[in-house]
Amino acid sequence: MPKSSSCRVVDAHRLAGPVPFDDLPEDPRPEMDRLGIEAAWVTHTLSLYADAQDGNDALLRLDDPRLIPVPVVLPGVPGADAPDRPRDVAAWGVRMVRLCPARHRFELTGPAALDWLAELGLPVAIDFAETSPGELRAVAGLPVRAVPRPEGTTADSRLLLMLRLEVPVDRDFLLRAMAAEGVPLDGGYPPLGSLPALHAAGVRTGPCPAAGKAAAEVVWVRQSMLMAEPGAATQVAEALAKVLPAASR
Repeated sequence: MPKSSSCRVVDAHRLAGPVPFDDLPEDPRPEMDRLGIEAAWVTHTLSLYADAQDGNDALLRLDDPRLIPVPVVLPGVPGADAPDRPRDVAAWGVRMVRLCPARHRFELTGPAALDWLAELGLPVAIDFAETSPGELRAVAGLPVRAVPRPEGTTADSRLLLMLRLEVPVDRDFLLRAMAAEGVPLDGGYPPLGSLPALHAAGVRTGPCPAAGKAAAEVVWVRQSMLMAEPGAATQVAEALAKVLPAASR
């Protein structure tokens, strides 16, 4: 295809590397030149069909401004995270990452993936065949994010998942409505300084605005939901999508 002076052609879904049913060129640039493609968002096939980290390493070695890397992130799979920690993605200097929940067998709306997405703060590419409409709505459309693990955390027992509501809500109504949807949530701890027992004992307390803000915004998903079948995560997301509009102030 000849190049057009008035049209910039960008390939938004380019693969480089071997695939089980075909061979793609390790270097896609000659074919891009032939087709008049100026730039391409590229994922290495080793990340899809073999080892995610090996594929990401091969992708980043291409190092050409025409080839915009989209590495594959594998979050929260014990012994197989790619990279080891979400903050390691920042060292790659990429503008987007790719998730393959079906291929790599993890729950897109599960606590591990939500933790990683909250910490990454990057656009995410997901093939539609890798997920479901409900999961995509949960990830893309709700004003809710998982509270990230504190800096320095090396392991997380995941006895509960804390979700931060990013819109003002009537918490009492939200908790009652979620329970009615079959997804009971916990309101979490109140700020320590607000406990009546402390005031009754004459303990002097000061203002704790950060604790008060967290208490107003954060709800807990119980362990029973985290240990349920994979579809339970979608159930939580769908219930929140139904309840939040009514609970918002």
